[in-house]
Amino acid sequence: MIDGIDISTVTLRSLRRQIGIVPQETVLFSGTIAQNIAFGQKHFDQAAVEAAAKAANAHQFISQFPDG
Repeated sequence: MIDGIDISTVTLRSLRRQIGIVPQETVLFSGTIAQNIAFGQKHFDQAAVEAAAKAANAHQFISQFPDG
């Protein structure tokens, strides 16, 4: 049972699509903060990166860096 639902009644694919992992260890890659936020995207939209930073309550903190 997960959240009151018998998981034997759902497909494995459906179950896997509902599960995620959030590691407790933070890993930053070399590059800019924007590149870390947009990890895996070669070309990213700066406005989308800013929106993600705001959603994570990190935008104000990031804006304090010399290069913003």
